[in-house]
Amino acid sequence: MKQGQTIQKRLAKSVGMLMELDDMKVQTWGDRSSSVQSEDSAGCQQPMAYKPPEGKTLSDIEKSWAVLERAEHERERALQEALLRLENLEQLAQNRRRLEALSTDALAREPRFAALRDMAKTIERGNYHSKEQIMESHRWKDLLQQLQEQRGLLGNVVESLSILRDIELVSQDLKELQ
Repeated sequence: MKQGQTIQKRLAKSVGMLMELDDMKVQTWGDRSSSVQSEDSAGCQQPMAYKPPEGKTLSDIEKSWAVLERAEHERERALQEALLRLENLEQLAQNRRRLEALSTDALAREPRFAALRDMAKTIERGNYHSKEQIMESHRWKDLLQQLQEQRGLLGNVVESLSILRDIELVSQDLKELQ
């Protein structure tokens, strides 16, 4: 929406400059029409060429337009980069929410697994023939520890990225103020 308004403003400015040039041409030709007619009658074949004022020539307008297009392109690229960073932050936040859900689910089942661990110790003391399979269930504790480590790492990454995003937004605001 804002991009459309920017383009409209540029076009309106260019059209305004062209209309102003046309008005100047009409005024100049109107003032000089009597002198041109007298020169034609005197035998002068070439009419005087119109010369626009300084800064309003076609090449000046084209240069200004090119500068505006480059600035627009740079701004668009910066916005795309910011959008990609925000998408990455959103993905990290989603990963953190999934990890939180998994961790919450695992912690909710901890009492049940503690009871199973006690039963496994009893079976091991009783020298049950399939005690190796039961001892594999002790891996649950390792899983919980790994979940806690991952949660901490992911939390630090999300925190760092949000701080970087805030810093970048502040620096962009400072650039705009300059």
